[in-house]
Amino acid sequence: MDEVASKNELKQSLNDNSTEFPRIFCATVFASLLIIFLLFFHLFEMEKSKIRNTLEIQSLKIEKELTTLLKHTSAINNNINWHISKDPYNKNHIFNVLKYYNINNKSVLSWTLFSWVNSHYKLNVDSEYGVLKNPLELSGRDYLPITEQKPYELQLGRPVTGSTSGKWMIPGGNGIVDHEGKYLGAVVIGFEIDYLAKILSAEIEDERIEFGLFDDSFTAILYGNKKTHGPLDGNIENDEETKMLFEKFKSNQGEDLFQSCLLKRNKGFLIKKLNNVPYYIALKYNNMNSTFLPQSISSHFDEISIVILILIILLIFTYKKEKSQRQKIDFLRDVLRDSGILNNNSFTRPNSKK
Repeated sequence: MDEVASKNELKQSLNDNSTEFPRIFCATVFASLLIIFLLFFHLFEMEKSKIRNTLEIQSLKIEKELTTLLKHTSAINNNINWHISKDPYNKNHIFNVLKYYNINNKSVLSWTLFSWVNSHYKLNVDSEYGVLKNPLELSGRDYLPITEQKPYELQLGRPVTGSTSGKWMIPGGNGIVDHEGKYLGAVVIGFEIDYLAKILSAEIEDERIEFGLFDDSFTAILYGNKKTHGPLDGNIENDEETKMLFEKFKSNQGEDLFQSCLLKRNKGFLIKKLNNVPYYIALKYNNMNSTFLPQSISSHFDEISIVILILIILLIFTYKKEKSQRQKIDFLRDVLRDSGILNNNSFTRPNSKK
């Protein structure tokens, strides 16, 4: 009885040992493939993070430049308002004030002209054309009522062709009230869009990045990159990619939207609301000279090489260990068979056919 039990135990031990190392080898191969997958997934996430950080930094620079420009403009408008308030119904006095500030600031910022709009929303004085015999009706300008509701704050309107300058511009103005709170009018200016695009595009340092500025109704205003800039006609219907991104941004309830496409094209998009101004910015990262995989391999070649080398060494070690163990089992089996302890049919490799 004991001899039979020992033989059965020996056979079982040989069978277990013969199947243990193939399983270990397969597990090692699987683990190696998993590690390689996780490595490239990590590189993928790193590349996404790198692109987003690049776009975020670029958007902050553009936002800072635009905010500085608007704050400076608001401060100058309020200085003009202060001088006008000394004699707010004297058109010649208003003209002299506007002309003085126009001459001294003409080469500094992206304004067109300074103008005065009275409490009835009629433009009757202009820094270039003087007192107008036929005041221009501006009651249709969306920002003017807000200058009455929120005096001394710069209010911006939708892009229009300037009434006196004839240029495509973003209108804006600061309202003023008297000591009794009565609305007197507003100093209005126009940001020439082409020049504004030039100023903001100067903040672009990476030729792979371009941006577009949109108002609160998602109407395109201007665009820019390191090499070129200019106004946009407000129509994004023909740009399916941009249109889809803005639809997704709207459904995202105004949260910053970042999207990347790294496998086929090394691209990234960021859309966000700018702080303290009624505009949205859309930035695109487009590396036409490289795709994600070769770029990541080249930039992380040393790390990838070390990981793959370690995995190869591990696979070779496991394979040799398994081969050595199998040879020992085969040798032991032959010895036991020759000694008569095991007959020819008492031990069969698990992968052999009956």
